[in-house]
Amino acid sequence: MVANKSDIDRMGWDYIVEFMSLPEHRADDLHRARPEFKVQVKATDGNARKLSIPLSVIRHLAIDPLPAFIVFLEFGGANLPQNIFVVHVGKDVIYRALSGVRKALDKSPDDNLRKKSILIKYNEEHVLEEVDGNRLRERFEKYIGESFEDYHSWKQSYLKEVGYDDGAGQISFTTCGECNLQRLVEASVGLDTEVPVVSVTGFQKRFGIQDKTPFLSSKEGSLKVLKAEPSAVGELRFREGKLSIGHGFRVELFGSVLNPMVPETMARVRMQGDWFEIVMNPFTGAAKFNFSVDRQVRSAIGEVKARLEVLRLLTSGSDEVNWRLSLPDGRELGGPVGSTASDFEFSEELDCLRCVWRLISFFEVTEDVAVSLDELLIGRDGICSFATLVLDDAPAMVVEFSLEEGDEEVGDQAVLVDFFEAAVGSHVFGAICSFFGGPVMHEKGVYSFCSENVRIEKKIFARRDGSVSIEELRGAINEAAEPYVSDFMVVKGGLAG
Repeated sequence: MVANKSDIDRMGWDYIVEFMSLPEHRADDLHRARPEFKVQVKATDGNARKLSIPLSVIRHLAIDPLPAFIVFLEFGGANLPQNIFVVHVGKDVIYRALSGVRKALDKSPDDNLRKKSILIKYNEEHVLEEVDGNRLRERFEKYIGESFEDYHSWKQSYLKEVGYDDGAGQISFTTCGECNLQRLVEASVGLDTEVPVVSVTGFQKRFGIQDKTPFLSSKEGSLKVLKAEPSAVGELRFREGKLSIGHGFRVELFGSVLNPMVPETMARVRMQGDWFEIVMNPFTGAAKFNFSVDRQVRSAIGEVKARLEVLRLLTSGSDEVNWRLSLPDGRELGGPVGSTASDFEFSEELDCLRCVWRLISFFEVTEDVAVSLDELLIGRDGICSFATLVLDDAPAMVVEFSLEEGDEEVGDQAVLVDFFEAAVGSHVFGAICSFFGGPVMHEKGVYSFCSENVRIEKKIFARRDGSVSIEELRGAINEAAEPYVSDFMVVKGGLAG
């Protein structure tokens, strides 16, 4: 370490100390500055282990962007120090120093801070194990940490935020009329509204002490809350009947600080989810629901289904529909929704989703499937037909095929092996199926049979990014057809080539 002594101790420090340069072997160390810091040294023969330090001195150390320390040398009547104590000017000392300065200047702006002081105590927690330069360096390094730049950033950040525990200011205003009072309550829960106000004054405060001069003063203006902070985060669940598990969604809860001060009819609480907003009166239970549905945005299939199921409930007109809000602290709120019978505009999409839900179970899908409402509506017929084919007792299917002249004769039994698929948003469900029946010739080379027996040879679930190639599908169809070659006339779908 290199210590550079201050000739005149007016700025709160006796030495600026620098660590000697370390070998710069790595590229990312080349630009880094050598750690340096400021030290105030106090010497004493006593062992009271406390000392009053003027606010003017401790303030300089507290606000300096460099690390700062107070080193107490305890001589105990000897010629050399018997103990060395190192007090870091960290969070606690900075807070006490700036709080003391704030209080002193609030009482008298012209107050001489050199006549005011704070008491710095030190004890065995601060003592060095040995009275030794290496131990002293190790103690400095312990507080500064591995990165001098990180320490500097931390201190600058802390200096900007310290003293604002109970807010950074206070704004006073007046608004007139019940209508404006209602708008003020709604603005306080984050609704997009402006409130006309008069006699506006604003004062900054720090360490709980308000400035003498306002930073804001206006005869009139308008108030708008740009971003309200939620008072809690919970789960909102919609159910039909008390025994239903229903559908749950993460919500942010916004309560108004004005609710206890206004008539109960004006109180408001807002619950905000990813796709809905509910504004309600916590006393009467009256609520307004707003939903936002983007038809082109893909979401997880379970999330889309839950949203549509809830919208169906809310338009069903059932008096059994209710909501329940669960908060992390164990509190629960809830009540009837009061749904009104009206047209449900997503019935086709929901029918398709229910088919997809069955396919997910049948195919034992563990990967997230994402889909948009537009994709469900456009693909509904194909998806539901595919689900009927692989999940239900498929209706009789007429299979027609033709043979070129010279092909072998058709036997009593034939089998068609083909690939069927349904695209669902981000993924594709597919199946290689076999259809069996007795072929009948209609004209030369043209045959058909009615199949009432369908066998699922192979289930395929893949992403819609070409992860399964045509060649792989052809190979799978040929492999599925191979066991039937000896007993059936085998007809392969066009994909097999």
